[in-house]
Amino acid sequence: MRYFYSLLFFFSLYISSQQALAQNWRLFRPGLIYSYQVAGKPEVYTLRLDSAFMIGADSVYRFNRIMRPDRFSPELYHKSDNNLFGAQLRFVPGSQEVVLEALADALQTPVQLLLRPAAAVGSTWQASAGVTAVLSSRTQRSVHGVEDMVATVLLSTGQQVLIGEKLGFLQAPQWLTLDAATAVNLQAARGPVTWAESEYYPARLFNFQPGDEVGYETYDRLAQLVCTRTLTLRRIRTRAQTADSLIYTFTEQAQTRGFQPGNPCSGSYAETLQPTHTGRLALPLRAPVGRSPIYLPGYGPIGLLTGGYAFSSENTPASYTLELPATTTTSTGCASAAVRHVWLYPNTRTQGTYYTGLDYLVRQQNYGNGQGDVFDYDTELVYSRRKQPDGSYQTCGSRLSFYVLLPARTARAATFISYPNPATDQITLHLPAAATVGTNVYLLDGLGRIVDIQPVAAGNATVLVPLKILPAGVYTVEVHMPQAAVYRARVQHIQ
Repeated sequence: MRYFYSLLFFFSLYISSQQALAQNWRLFRPGLIYSYQVAGKPEVYTLRLDSAFMIGADSVYRFNRIMRPDRFSPELYHKSDNNLFGAQLRFVPGSQEVVLEALADALQTPVQLLLRPAAAVGSTWQASAGVTAVLSSRTQRSVHGVEDMVATVLLSTGQQVLIGEKLGFLQAPQWLTLDAATAVNLQAARGPVTWAESEYYPARLFNFQPGDEVGYETYDRLAQLVCTRTLTLRRIRTRAQTADSLIYTFTEQAQTRGFQPGNPCSGSYAETLQPTHTGRLALPLRAPVGRSPIYLPGYGPIGLLTGGYAFSSENTPASYTLELPATTTTSTGCASAAVRHVWLYPNTRTQGTYYTGLDYLVRQQNYGNGQGDVFDYDTELVYSRRKQPDGSYQTCGSRLSFYVLLPARTARAATFISYPNPATDQITLHLPAAATVGTNVYLLDGLGRIVDIQPVAAGNATVLVPLKILPAGVYTVEVHMPQAAVYRARVQHIQ
């Protein structure tokens, strides 16, 4: 019996070793986008393989090239062949060994890191110059909702590398820095995804339905005193999707409010309402080819991964657009960004570096998840109303500032009673029906500016509107009730 159990033990070891050899330990797979982040940080770094070639008998895959921030001056950037985990990975034929290689450049010393995820548990090897590795475990676990076999490699530096058979590279030091005291540890933020599943996919960035509204505010952010603001409201009319395009048509209107520029501002206050116009937005859905991003007219490039860059002729002097890390930061504001890029310019003081510019050259463009462009230079999304899959509407910000733009429904003559008119201290309103939740009374001056907002408790049908502290003149009273037309009346206030 003891002899039988000995045979069974050695047979189990043999089966386990054969299963390990049969496993396909691919750190990265072509065509997929991988995401990493520092634990507890919102920034998400993305990369992919973008080319392949042979060196002798070895298969070599290159990561996409990037610009990296300078170690001592983070506002400066250097072009680099090295991405998060080096420039390339090399597969040794006839084995399941893989070598990550970082190439020497202005920010990087050359590094090679040999990994053997299919080795026997407990085996050791020379992983890099002066660094040994041991495969400490290989266990089945759930990673980002996927059951995966995970190999744990412990380095003699005290660092840990995790590799999943299905999900690939799960944890390693950024830039292959093999010094536990200075290295930044990156962990997989999620499993690898295709282009259409990524945060860069245009249909995910611009996800609107007919009837959705977005409102933007534009002003000179560098001015000591902001004299003029422009409000723009856009309403989606139609949405059509083909195999390679997503097409929206929309109606848009803008209004400029304020004084003439100056310090102090000059001229008299004025509000200029622009005519309504229609537009069309066509978004290509095919994946970018090679290192070339997708260019959206009026928006700029989409499809660059973290650190990716592309030449831009939009600005003078000529510049590059650089993709910043994506972000998972949540915000109650409408301009919560998911994808961001900035413009970089050649730095004449330090050869081979690029910087973000100064004053009016500084430009950053942000896209929200589903909200389209949420920030660009001096324009910011401040209001949105978007239909959700369950048919409800999600509102961010307030439509109050856009009340004269793209009226959603025709206001009808007032059918409520307002008295006295003229009035000295206050007027009394008798509503045509009891107020529902969300009913508000707006008081506007002769220029259409809102001077008072008064919520009306549900069930009330009588409202008192104070006038005593206001200058004499003609005012407009508007009653806004959810899912109803606007009731409007003009009243005269006398002293």
